[in-house]
Amino acid sequence: MSLNESVLGKEYLEYCNLKEIALNTKTLDLSNITWFFPTFLLPLGIFIKEHKEIHVIPPIDIEVSRYFNIMMNHKIDSDKKSYIPIVEIVPNVKLIYKNLELLLSNIHKENQIAFAYFIGELIDNIYEHSSYSKAYIMAQRYKQKKITEIGIIDNGISISGSYKAHGFNFSDIQALKEAINGLSTKSDDRGYGLRTSLKLLTRGLEAECLIISRGASLIANKNNTIFFEMEENNNFTGTLISTRFLSNIREVNIYEYIEE
Repeated sequence: MSLNESVLGKEYLEYCNLKEIALNTKTLDLSNITWFFPTFLLPLGIFIKEHKEIHVIPPIDIEVSRYFNIMMNHKIDSDKKSYIPIVEIVPNVKLIYKNLELLLSNIHKENQIAFAYFIGELIDNIYEHSSYSKAYIMAQRYKQKKITEIGIIDNGISISGSYKAHGFNFSDIQALKEAINGLSTKSDDRGYGLRTSLKLLTRGLEAECLIISRGASLIANKNNTIFFEMEENNNFTGTLISTRFLSNIREVNIYEYIEE
């Protein structure tokens, strides 16, 4: 399996392709985009914010263009229950949790605790490890497709950078593998959040997950976890974690997946 064979991996690689063209031409052409998903739009949003000199051509499709503008510029709104636009995590944590609760209650109310645990663990990891200046979250429920996709992104020092700051000299892919295996940078050995979250999502909620951290990535589902070394032009400075799951997922007991 290649990264491009995964739905989430394909979204990310589509972003990378557009990014490279934009850097060379100083124009980001979104005219032929037919829809945006969080895994594509989150890194794209950071790229646009960091490269204001690049001219952006909006999508031709009016509805797609409108959605793009909402996701990029719209403030978080508790009345909007099918999506959370790209919002910065730091000043909005409580409001993000509130809106995630509203969004997820429309999908599968019984699993709100599981998703709250997953989001909480990822946000905690960003606060404690990434040394970021910007971190964002986006979520979207697609009624017709009966799926939901959630993404979290930061522009921090990456997983390998976090290990390096604590004395571990790992390559990007080795660092990602160690994180999934539960190697902690915390003195009290509480560093099992990423491993537990991945297990909860893939085995419990039967979701697909993507992690990109600098030059390493993984795709995980209930059957496999596959690691990839990224080509240099597909690297991401920071960490992107996204997940996609069906709306009709079964109820999950999170304590079956949380590390003791």
